[in-house]
Amino acid sequence: MPIQTSFAKAVDRLSRSWLLSNKEKEFLPKAVGDVLSAFSKAASKQQVQEVDDISTDAAACLIRASLLKRGTVVTARKQTGNAILSNLLSIAFKVEAADTGQGTAIDNDPFPNTKGLYTSQVTTLVNMAIGDEDHAIAVYDAMLKALDPDDPNRGVLEELKFDEQVHERVLLRMLGNELPVLETPLTLGEAESEYESSYKKLEERGDFYSSFTDLVNMAIGDERHAIATYSAILQMLDPVDLNTPAIDKIKSDEKDHEKKLLRMLGEKTPAPVEM
Repeated sequence: MPIQTSFAKAVDRLSRSWLLSNKEKEFLPKAVGDVLSAFSKAASKQQVQEVDDISTDAAACLIRASLLKRGTVVTARKQTGNAILSNLLSIAFKVEAADTGQGTAIDNDPFPNTKGLYTSQVTTLVNMAIGDEDHAIAVYDAMLKALDPDDPNRGVLEELKFDEQVHERVLLRMLGNELPVLETPLTLGEAESEYESSYKKLEERGDFYSSFTDLVNMAIGDERHAIATYSAILQMLDPVDLNTPAIDKIKSDEKDHEKKLLRMLGEKTPAPVEM
């Protein structure tokens, strides 16, 4: 079935489905645009072949993948049963961040806690980690202000900034704060090396007077400091603690961020971790 017809039928089916909220139904046209854009981008990079026709079921699966949060994308990918579409989903949606509401208030936090590298409470390190996240958010915001609107790394940096905002909320919930779930944006893109371009030129970059590579290196430093802090928190938490999976996920995110930033400097790094 022609791809446009398949998506039109899929939208009609999903708009009548009780599985979607009213808000998701309103977002359907944009979701279709996101998926078609992902097709075009992936095909232009020769990551998938050109696709002229797909089934209505596959189109609906792709649309739902753009609507739903990160954890459901894997299920959607398996349902397609199509290698091309599976590859597209992996490329298009692996960078999607989501605030899942994680972060359970810490009840038992004795002082001193000598299981880790530090003689301190877990909450002390959580507050330190919040400082890391706040600093990273500010640096990514400055980087975004410094980039041209069509810079290939803008989408990647939007994703990283959003991740840090999610991490901050998870940590604040651990300290007993009640916070609403942050809306999930759909971001597409992979870090590209622009090291030989104007990235090295010294000029006003966002809120700083620097070269763009200075900001990238500052962000890398933030990520490495955060990785060390989350490693210490994991050593201090009981393996069965409700916050252990959340901290482990945040640490994995930070390691993924470091790789993407290094790619902007032209470094050859392994493929980003796909959770």
